[in-house]
Amino acid sequence: MAQPNIDFSTPETPKLPTVDAYEKTLPEILALPEDELITINIDVMAAVTSVTGALPEIRAMRDAIAAQWRNFDFEQFDKLEQYTLALNQAHSSYRSAFAPKANVAELAAELTVLRDKLLVNAQSLASMGLINSEQLKNVKVGTGYRALASDVLTLDTVFRENWAQIASKTPFSQADLHAAGSLALELVAAVGQREQAPVLVGEAALMRQKAFTLFVRAYDEARRAVLYLRAKAGDADSIAPSLYQGRAGRRRSGDEDVTPPPPSGVTPSPNGSSPAGPLPIVIDNQAGLPVDNPFTS
Repeated sequence: MAQPNIDFSTPETPKLPTVDAYEKTLPEILALPEDELITINIDVMAAVTSVTGALPEIRAMRDAIAAQWRNFDFEQFDKLEQYTLALNQAHSSYRSAFAPKANVAELAAELTVLRDKLLVNAQSLASMGLINSEQLKNVKVGTGYRALASDVLTLDTVFRENWAQIASKTPFSQADLHAAGSLALELVAAVGQREQAPVLVGEAALMRQKAFTLFVRAYDEARRAVLYLRAKAGDADSIAPSLYQGRAGRRRSGDEDVTPPPPSGVTPSPNGSSPAGPLPIVIDNQAGLPVDNPFTS
């Protein structure tokens, strides 16, 4: 898969934190299998903003989590900020793929006028023996946008090669020639962008979804730890709010409130203290995870 082009930085301009985080996360993004991706069904920037605000309090609970579970996945936990920033950058790249591109038809119309003016002048100069007419034989032969750009670039070359003898006999300046050549190159680039647009958008969408998956996995594990540790206090949702807030279905009557389980794959520490007497709370269980207390059989 081609890596999406991102204008990361110049020697004079330091990298943005989002760009730096994206670069650091890129190996994980590229390695993530497509069959493991999580569907993006929430507002990405709202999720990024929510987690960014929650990060200080979540990080402050690191010692309590370490005391509670001996094998908690702190690799994901410690990368949560990095994943959040990387998702921000991937989302920005995805949105830029949809940004309006140069209007090819408008560029071509402007360049056609320039091409015709240059050609008329070149033919006049050739009739005076100041330009070899053979240099003009392939101009205005082909059709299409690329042929138009090629015509202008050819004329630009012809004028420059013969500049010593035609400088005082043409209404065009070297600045005019430079502008015409630049416009021809802009047309070629615009045509290429238009042809590649579906591919670029698809790649940007895939990279964003992979970054989103890493972000959600890390946040879900951190949030599950917070939910379990703060069950008695009942303030877990204010510390680590659900990314899917407002999307959860209504509970059926008769359903009991339950205490969330600790993060998956972790073992209670012998020295850790288990939360006692959890207060009833409503669990946002979008992933359908088990909700029984792991410390009881």
